[in-house]
Amino acid sequence: MNNNMSNSALLAEIGARLKSLRVEQNKDQQQFAYEAGLSLRTLSRLENGHSVSFEAVLKVIRALGLIERLDLLLPTVDISPVEQVKNKRSTPRQRASGRRTKHSTTTPHKNIGENKKTWSGFKSASTFEDNDVQPHDSDKNEPGKSKQSKGES
Repeated sequence: MNNNMSNSALLAEIGARLKSLRVEQNKDQQQFAYEAGLSLRTLSRLENGHSVSFEAVLKVIRALGLIERLDLLLPTVDISPVEQVKNKRSTPRQRASGRRTKHSTTTPHKNIGENKKTWSGFKSASTFEDNDVQPHDSDKNEPGKSKQSKGES
């Protein structure tokens, strides 16, 4: 197997290898499917290179007694205490960092007289209403913008 193989070619190769390991253990499909906890159709699809769930693949690997070999495929990443001090992290990273630029500014909106927030994190700038921002002093005397008490005229 190599990185240049297509996904369908990889599925076919993995299915063929799992089938040869099953045959090497001298088990027929029906018996092995029962031991693995799969339907005969799912096992057949896997061995013929069709897409099946990852859980089905894990069941077959476990039934073949190869679950320990997953460490070769996906080794754990151990960070030494010295590296942890260098990185100034006490816990391992949970996510990869991305290239995000976020600029949030409050600008007065010309037509409505309200403050709006714009965010240029998308390809084009987006404007959002900001309910927490108080109206400008010039907006206080406009009708409908401020509430008057009963005694005022």
